[in-house]
Amino acid sequence: MTTVTDPNVYNLAIRGTFDDGQRIVKEIFGDLDFKSASPSARSLDQLGPVLAQVVYYFSAWARVSTGHRR
Repeated sequence: MTTVTDPNVYNLAIRGTFDDGQRIVKEIFGDLDFKSASPSARSLDQLGPVLAQVVYYFSAWARVSTGHRR
C-alpha cells in the first residue's frame, strides 16, 4: 500500500496484530455516520466477500483446467 499515491488513498500503520487491525475496521464499518458519509466504505463492505469468492473460484478453475490436483 505504500506505493499507492492516489490523492484519495491514505496509508495507516497500527501497532498490534492483524486481529487488532480487523477490530478497528469492524468498528469503522459499524459507525453509521461514517458509512452514510462515505460511499466507498459501503462499497468495500459489500465488495470484500465477493472478491474473496472470485479468487477462490478462479483458483479452483485454474487447477481443474490444467489438470493439477492438490
